Amino acid sequence: MCRAMDARVALALLLFVHLLISLAVPTSNPEAIIPALQLQLILLVPLLLMALVWQFAVVASRKPKHPAKALATTLWSQRSRIVEGIVFILSLAAMMQIYMVIKVAIPQYLPFYADPYLADMDLAVFGSDPWRLTHMIIGPTGTISGLFLHFSLCSGDNGYDRLGMFFPGPCVQ
Repeated sequence: MCRAMDARVALALLLFVHLLISLAVPTSNPEAIIPALQLQLILLVPLLLMALVWQFAVVASRKPKHPAKALATTLWSQRSRIVEGIVFILSLAAMMQIYMVIKVAIPQYLPFYADPYLADMDLAVFGSDPWRLTHMIIGPTGTISGLFLHFSLCSGDNGYDRLGMFFPGPCVQ
C-alpha cells in the first residue's frame, strides 16, 4: 500500500538533496553569497514580524479584558504551529543559501553561450560597455534604480507587473 508523503518530510528531503548538490559543487566565488545573506535579512525578518503582528491583531479583535494574558494563552495553545513555522522559516533560509551556492557555481560548468555575441553587439551599438555609459550619465545608483524600475514594470515574472497599469510605457502590453 502506498501512502502520501507528509509535506514536512518532502520539504526535508528537498532541502537535503539541495544541500548535497551544493556541497558537491565547488564555487570559485564564495563572497558572492554575502548579498544573499543580506537579502535574507530583508525578507525573513519582516515575515516574522508580520506573523507576530497578525497574532496581535487576532487577539485584539476578540477584545479580551487582559490582552497580554490572552496573547500568551493564544501563543501557548498554538506552540506546535509556531515551532513548525520557525522550522519552515529556517528551512527557507537554508534553502536560499543552498540555492545561492548552486546559482553562483553554474557559470563555471555551463557558461551562457551568447555572452560573447551580446558583448560584441553592445560594443558595436554603444561603442563601449552600456553600463559605463549609464554610470557616466546617471551614476551607479541611477543605473540600478532604472533597471529595477524597468524590470518591475516590464517583467511578468516578478509579481510587479500590475504596476504597469499605473505607469504605462512601451513595455506594458
